[in-house]
Amino acid sequence: MANPFERSHAVQLVLDKDFAGTDVRVTAGRTTMTATLAKIDPDNGSADDLGPSTLRFLTSSARHQFSFGTLQGIFSAADARLGTFNGIPGTVVPEAPRTIFDVLMTLEKLPVGLHVRGEYEYVGHKFLDVGNAQHPDQYEGIPVGEVRLAVVRPFLDGRLEIGADGMVVRGYTGQTTETLAPSWSFGQTPYCAQGSGPTGDYNDFDCGTNEQSMGIRMVSWVGGSISWRFGPEK
Repeated sequence: MANPFERSHAVQLVLDKDFAGTDVRVTAGRTTMTATLAKIDPDNGSADDLGPSTLRFLTSSARHQFSFGTLQGIFSAADARLGTFNGIPGTVVPEAPRTIFDVLMTLEKLPVGLHVRGEYEYVGHKFLDVGNAQHPDQYEGIPVGEVRLAVVRPFLDGRLEIGADGMVVRGYTGQTTETLAPSWSFGQTPYCAQGSGPTGDYNDFDCGTNEQSMGIRMVSWVGGSISWRFGPEK
C-alpha cells in the first residue's frame, strides 16, 4: 500500500532592493519531494507517481512607479529533475514548470479619463515524454504567447465604468501525451474499447501503442463590460 504521506523540503533566498523608485526582487529556491504526484493545473504536474524529485527555480522581477502608471517585468525559470525515470537518473520531470516571461503596464492619466492595462506573457516549451519506438524523438509542448489589453472609461464621478478588453493568443493549454488505439489517426474521435485501458473506463484513452501529443487550442477573444456602483462614494 502506498504511503499516504509525502515529505517535502523547501529553501528560498530572496533579495529585494529599491533603485531610484524601481523595486527589484530576485528569488532563488530549491524544493525536494519524496514523490511527484500532482495535477496542479493543466500546464503543470503529472497524474502518475514518478518518485522523488528536485525542483530548482529562479525568479526575478522589477516594478517601477511612474506619475502616470506602472511598468512591471517578471522572468522565471525552473528545472525539475526526477531521482530516476525508466532507470535514467536526473531526467526532466514530464510536464514540469516552464520558463515564463511577463511584462505588465498600466496607464492611468490619459486623455478623456481613459485607463489602460496591457500585458504580454510568454510561456516556453516543456518536456512531455521521452518518446517510444514509433516516435524516437522526445515529445515537447509548444510555447504559448499571450497579449492582453483592457481599456476602461469612468463616468459620473466614477459611479459608471464602461470598458473593453481582449486577448490575442497563440498556443495550446493542457498539453500532454495520450496513448490511443493503434488504428486511431488525426481527425477521428479518440476511442478505446471499454475495458481496454488501465482503469476499464470507456473514456480511458490509454489503450494501445499509438502515443500522440495532445492539447486544447487557445483562442483569441474580445469583450466588453459595464459596471455601476450603488451608494455614496467612499
